[in-house]
Amino acid sequence: EPMTAFLALGSIVLCVTGAEALYADMGHFGKKPIRVSWFAIAVPALYLNYFGQAAEVLRDPKSADNPFYNMVPDAFQFPMVILATMATVIASQAVITGAFSMTKQAIALDYLPRLQIKHTSDQEKGQVYVPAVNWFLMVAVIVLVVGFRDSSNLASAYGIAVTGTFVITTCLITVVALHKWKVSPWIVWPIFAVFFLIDLSFFVANLTKFKHGGWFPLVTAAVIFTVLMTWRKGRSLMLERLVEYGTPIDDFFPNLPMDQLVRTPGQRIYLTVDVDKVPFALGQQTRMLRILPEEIILLNFETTLAPHSTPDGVIVTNPYPDVTVATVGLGYMDKPDAPAVMAALRDSYGVDVDPDSCVYVVHQVSIEGRRKAPMARWRQSLYSLMQRVAVNPAIYMHLPSDRVLGVWTLIRL
Repeated sequence: EPMTAFLALGSIVLCVTGAEALYADMGHFGKKPIRVSWFAIAVPALYLNYFGQAAEVLRDPKSADNPFYNMVPDAFQFPMVILATMATVIASQAVITGAFSMTKQAIALDYLPRLQIKHTSDQEKGQVYVPAVNWFLMVAVIVLVVGFRDSSNLASAYGIAVTGTFVITTCLITVVALHKWKVSPWIVWPIFAVFFLIDLSFFVANLTKFKHGGWFPLVTAAVIFTVLMTWRKGRSLMLERLVEYGTPIDDFFPNLPMDQLVRTPGQRIYLTVDVDKVPFALGQQTRMLRILPEEIILLNFETTLAPHSTPDGVIVTNPYPDVTVATVGLGYMDKPDAPAVMAALRDSYGVDVDPDSCVYVVHQVSIEGRRKAPMARWRQSLYSLMQRVAVNPAIYMHLPSDRVLGVWTLIRL
């Protein structure tokens, strides 16, 4: 019965799923502990488990309804339920860790708005906690349990999700092997064909469960993919609009019409992502308000691979009179604290700044959709919503609320 055997793959694949959750913990423990735990603990346990279930079914065909618990003596039924529950909690921790890690990478790659990220270790960069994702997962799990009710429906959803991951991973590792590792195509493509055929067979076999819960991971994936690509597209369109106002710093200060500008007293700290360009807020103030602060400090934060910042991670230059450019390298565990950085610049780097009186200028952007934008109106609305829920830069950088000046810009995509 070849068709029956093929459809059985949808159930057989569940025997080996869960191994991928181990690799979600690689950021916590590294490669070696994961490999040792897999070959020394997980694989032997799986063989004993499934061989034992097969032996139980051969001994008593009636036990096929639940061979796992039927092969356990009655006295150990309750302890086994406790053990299975503990294993579920451990496995869910790996999945949660993976969700945190992917969210952090998506933010770094500019596929998601800035969210609060907490690093929980100064040894491993991958150990992070994202409160928003944690709460989202909690709500999603509750909805999932209430909505599916039966574990068999949930197994159908799980099978499609995991086998879909198999297919995607095979495609991605092929791209990496060809373009990053520079492996010969004569080696890569035959290996890809073998694994892709196996993975695709599992995935297609699971598609028969689409109506019984298998639709859920596909719909979820489509929604998440739409959110990621909407943010990416919206950001690229917004930056294109901002580039129209961007001016290289070497073209800006030498050509300022000083006789037409009013010099305002005090020190202004402009947060910037590109020290070679004039911050948008400063350009708007000189262009529209015809004012220029007496002392200007351009502050740029750059995240490094080290857990904490070092003294040599700070670069201070004075390209023009009354203009200071400070690039501060932050460790991945460090939180951007602009007032503390100002105090360090004064005490350790000789920058003439008063952390208790300087004013921080923050650029705020509001998005307005338009009909002729190269993005659908509903996606423009979604991007605008994501822009609003992103962590405010003043809060993110711990700026004193009584010394923050916001420059607001309306961007039409």
